[in-house]
Amino acid sequence: MNELKRYYLNNEPWLTDYAMKVFQHEMERSKRLRVEELSVRGVHLASLKVVLIKGYPYYHDERLKEFRRVGGPHMVLTYQQFELLNEKDQRLIIPTGDAFKKAMAKEMAFWRREKERHADSDRGE
Repeated sequence: MNELKRYYLNNEPWLTDYAMKVFQHEMERSKRLRVEELSVRGVHLASLKVVLIKGYPYYHDERLKEFRRVGGPHMVLTYQQFELLNEKDQRLIIPTGDAFKKAMAKEMAFWRREKERHADSDRGE
């Protein structure tokens, strides 16, 4: 593998070499996936880790010091805003496995309903 870049596949850290078209699990180096396998397996690919804040998934951008809602990227929570939350709501959960899939499915279903609701109101229904 040449120069490696970190990506999160289903919120687990993987390294990739796009020239080789292979992802390698960061912790378990023997686990590998070819780029073609990602869509077949229904893998969520992101350059940022997903954290749950108050049960909602956000991309955690350490460089910009903010959290950006997965389904609504216009919804941003800065580190300063996060620190203003009460102590209970400041808990960050890093979901993996089935918990990650469940959180993402719930988020996508919420935004689908929102889109349908706005489409209905645009038609005057």
